[in-house]
Amino acid sequence: MNGLYGKMNAERIKYFNIYDLVKGFKLNSDSLEHLQDVSFKFDEYMKNLTAFNNRAILRFLIESFNSEIYVSNLIEDHLIKPQDISESDSFFDSLSISHKRIKDLHKELTKEHMEYEYRDKEAWVHSVRNGIETIYWYAVEPEDIKKFMNDFITFYRNKSTNLVDSSLFIKTSLVHLLFMRIHPFKDGNGRTSRILHDMKFVEMVNKVYGYNLRISPLHLSQGIWRNRNEYYKRINALSFDLNHVEENNEALNNWIQFILNMYEEELNFMNSSLSNCKSFLESISSKCESDDVINKEANKLKIKRYPN
Repeated sequence: MNGLYGKMNAERIKYFNIYDLVKGFKLNSDSLEHLQDVSFKFDEYMKNLTAFNNRAILRFLIESFNSEIYVSNLIEDHLIKPQDISESDSFFDSLSISHKRIKDLHKELTKEHMEYEYRDKEAWVHSVRNGIETIYWYAVEPEDIKKFMNDFITFYRNKSTNLVDSSLFIKTSLVHLLFMRIHPFKDGNGRTSRILHDMKFVEMVNKVYGYNLRISPLHLSQGIWRNRNEYYKRINALSFDLNHVEENNEALNNWIQFILNMYEEELNFMNSSLSNCKSFLESISSKCESDDVINKEANKLKIKRYPN
């Protein structure tokens, strides 16, 4: 049965190991071709970006991160002031995660709320039209959140050589989706999932390209904002269990295709901008009055080193 945001999976979730859900995932030929195309475009983008001086790159990363957090909040109809972002150093002290780290990130992203622990009540994703509630899916049961999050953290940290764990686009897409479907908090799960997506992305970029970045060089929220209905439909399409193998494989392929589309939109925009990159990056860099200003921002964001 379908609703405003796609298929409904209005059944309670019983605990299972989430790695069992993704370990049998098979990328179809269309997804593989798309993955290769986006990977090539990302390589070109990184070459173009790192051709510019460190000061311009650093300013670009700071500006792009501030924009990302602002739009990520906007997706869920929340507003955040730029100074709320720049005055916090919680995002950049480490790329590693733990239960405490996830809760701290969630706290920074949802300053308007007081409940920063994992929820202790049932939750579900729904819409209301003409006074009628439609439940799309239930989040995991409160008593199972810690078990699911233990598995999530294990999956996040896993660095095996299989495709799921070694492809930065697939791995980060699944980090995003799995966190959303666990839904450990009362509110702010989308914002937290997108920052975890970015953190894992930059961690894997550092490994592949030999950098030591603390901010992702590419973000998704602008594309998601423009395609919110499709975003929610792709999340809703997953049957969060081990009983729908073929259906879930299709849903995972469709989710990854969607995320690749969002990256492709962003890469097309950024590579187009970088074709005139000197004026583009210099205009960003010129917003700083001096190197001292940008170095102060870099220290606050704990950016220790960036591409040469």
